[in-house]
Order: sequence, then C-alpha cells, then structure tokens
Amino acid sequence: MATDFTPHAYQKRAAKFIVRRKRCMLALSPGLGKTSSTLLAEAVLRKHGHVRKTLVIAPLRPAQMVWAQEARKWKQFEHLKITLLHGPKKAERLREEADIYVVNVEGLQWLIKEAGDTCPFDMIVLDESTLLKSPSSKRAKALRPWARQVEYFVELTGTPTPHSLEDLFGQIYLLDGGESLGKYITHFRSRYFRPVSQRGHVVYKWGLLPGADELIYERISHLCLRMSAEEYLDLPDILYHDVTVRLTSKVMKQYKSLEREMFAELDEGLTGESATQLLAMSAASARQQCHQFTGGAVYHEEDKSQWHVVHDEKEKALVELLESLQGAPVLVAIQFRHELPRVKAAIKKVTGIDPPAIVGGQKLDLDQLQGDWNCGRHPALIVHPASLSHGANLQGAGIGVIWYSLSDNFEHYEQLNRRLHRQGRKEPVHIWHLIAENTVDKAIRAASAEGGEKDSQQSRLLSALLKYRDSVLSI
Repeated sequence: MATDFTPHAYQKRAAKFIVRRKRCMLALSPGLGKTSSTLLAEAVLRKHGHVRKTLVIAPLRPAQMVWAQEARKWKQFEHLKITLLHGPKKAERLREEADIYVVNVEGLQWLIKEAGDTCPFDMIVLDESTLLKSPSSKRAKALRPWARQVEYFVELTGTPTPHSLEDLFGQIYLLDGGESLGKYITHFRSRYFRPVSQRGHVVYKWGLLPGADELIYERISHLCLRMSAEEYLDLPDILYHDVTVRLTSKVMKQYKSLEREMFAELDEGLTGESATQLLAMSAASARQQCHQFTGGAVYHEEDKSQWHVVHDEKEKALVELLESLQGAPVLVAIQFRHELPRVKAAIKKVTGIDPPAIVGGQKLDLDQLQGDWNCGRHPALIVHPASLSHGANLQGAGIGVIWYSLSDNFEHYEQLNRRLHRQGRKEPVHIWHLIAENTVDKAIRAASAEGGEKDSQQSRLLSALLKYRDSVLSI
C-alpha cells in the first residue's frame, strides 16, 4: 500500500539540482535515494508541463526491479504509468502511451533504431552512468544524438570514478558535449594526466598530474552534485569480521604449487618496461586459479564449464557460521559457478530450506524475491555481486553479508555491502569474510580494505599481491 512521500532535505536538494540544472549528474551514495529524488524532480517538471515522456536507461535488474516498485511505494508517484521495454513485447509496449519508459542498457541500441533519429522523450535518465563511461562504445555513440536533443538529461551513479578520473570524461561528454572537459579524450588525457605505463607509443595506464584532480572537479562542479551517505544519514556501523579458514596440509600442498606459478608470473612481469601492464596481463590466469582454489574447486583447462572439487573447508566454515547466527537472515556472496551448488547444500544443511540465488542465468521473479526477503521469509539468499551490486533494496531484512569468496571487483564489493548498509536500518550491518589462511585471499582482503577511488582496482590488487608475495617469500 502506497504511503505519503516526505522527502528528506538532501532529497529535496537533489531534486532541485535536477530541475534547475536540467543536465546534471547526481553522484549519491547508495541509500540516499537517487531514484525517489529523480521521481520527485520528474513530478515537478511534469506538473509544470516541461516533461511528458521520460526514458530511464538502467542495468537490467534495476530496470526490472527498482523504478516501478519505487513509484508504487509513494502516493505522489503511484499514478505514473511505467513501462518496461524488455522481452518479446517490447516493441508493442513502446507504441503504448506511458509516463516513464524503462529500458535496460543492452536494449538501448534496439530502442534508438526502433524509435528513429528524433528522440520521442523529453527527459532521459541514465541510471548508473558508468555503464556508458567509454566515449568510444557503441552504446555511448548511439545515445549522443538523443542526448543532445533533450532538455533534461540526468545521470545517476554511486561511484562515478570506479577505476580513475578518466572515467568521468565520457559521462560528462554526454551532459555538455565537451564544454567542460573537452571534446576529445586524447586532449583530456594530455591536459590532466601523464603516462605511467607504456610500451613505445602505446600507453597502458595514465596517472594524474599534480593538482589535476582539483582542476577536474572544479571544471564539472556546476554539473555534478555529490553527496555521501555518511554525511547525510545516521547509518548504523558496519562491523567487519574476518573468519579464518584453515586448509589441510595435503590441500595446501596443491595450492602452493599454483601459488608458485602466480609468483613466477608476477616476477616475470616485473622484469619488463611496463610492470603494471605486464602484471595485469600475466597474473590473471594464475591468480584466478588460486582464487578459485580457495573457494573449493578449479575449472578444467580444456573445458571451463567443468570443474573438480579440491576441498570443502569453506563449506564447513559457512555451516558453522550459519549455525552460530541461529537463523538470522544473511546474504551469501559467491564468485564462481562451481560454488553455487555447494553453497546451496551448506545452507540447506543448516536451515532445511533450499535457498534462492540471484546469479547470472537464473530466471526469477526478482520483484517477488526482493519483497519476500524484506519480509524475512528467507533465512539466506545467495548472490553473485555483479548480479545484485546495483539497484536492489534489501535493507528490510538481513543482518549482514557473508563473503564465501572475496570479490576482486571492489566497486561490486562496496555496492553489495551497501544493499544492507543504508537508510531504514536500525541495527549494525555485519560483513563476514571467509579467508583461507596463507592464501591469495589475504591479498584480496587487504586490497578491498584500502579504499580510495583515485587508485585503480587493478593497481590496488597488484600492490596487495606483491606485498603478499614478499611476506610469503620472507618466511
């Protein structure tokens, strides 16, 4: 049942920013209500006749789960007809009258081809603008003509620079056509960055020039409103718990063989001219095998759809942890396909219930599942962070997240943790990491704890791997 929407002061500020600036980015932490703030602005613009049709471009799960659900929650927005342009009837739905049309980012090129060169919308909302951060991507190029035609173009994101400040160029270009940061990314790089890793004329990595970050932020300050949840919300604390998992000596012997291969590749990368790039290229395979191994299985080299189990120590640790929680609901995050059946079995062993899973390729009624979770009907929910890092509201239930395997994508790591750590919670959020002792898990955990958006995820991880290697070899 819909209730009255009483916006917080920071939500009013965000809505006013959209109405006044017309073309802007809201860089708001998860939990600050980007969706409701945008709906509020859209309602004001609709009331005064500035907007009749709005297009929302979003990742698939937010497109399916968030926008219509958020509108139904509030009396001020429940009258809006929101149409999802996805599935076999999407062309038919496009021809129907609606207030807000929602398309997943994968369907954007289809939509533009179907609707034609003239944009039929008055307002475009790009929900999670980092998906179009690459100015050379086909989707970004396809959207540019429509972006220029509409008066209101709004970008929403929680992390506008997941890898580096380079990520801002493409997003800002869609807003102002290059007025703030230039029309060409090559000029943008030469003005604000310097090569830190290159081979010949090919630059693999750029680093900021001294003081360039302040200059960039100043150039885009009129376009961007940035707000942190810690500044505006009285959020409960996040409590982190590292659960050590000890592998047997026999298993460790197998693991160390893989780890030596990883160290050898790291050393080989360090001998070249461009250490960071070579490390990134060479360490991935061996590191991924080590990462898979700590989760309990490794894929076959000849057939990546097959795997063989090497240990069950994390499953045992998961069972013990779940038993200690005595039925308190938790999210359980996995990284690899081979973990899903074993994690399901471990959870069922404790709860007696086959847990649902939100992972790639699973067909679920996500709206219903989210509602059931927030009502406390599931003692555990298995998720892959890439499938649920953006756009789900899960703070109604669950005391925390258990990372069965650690994620080396630190944006996904933070976003998933914030699915629970957001407005509406009254209790602390617990984050458990199952860490296989004396393994690569230690390095990944160290990198995830560092924070800092200026450093790329790759650099953080490689730095942690090198520190871990040095600690092992010094013993």
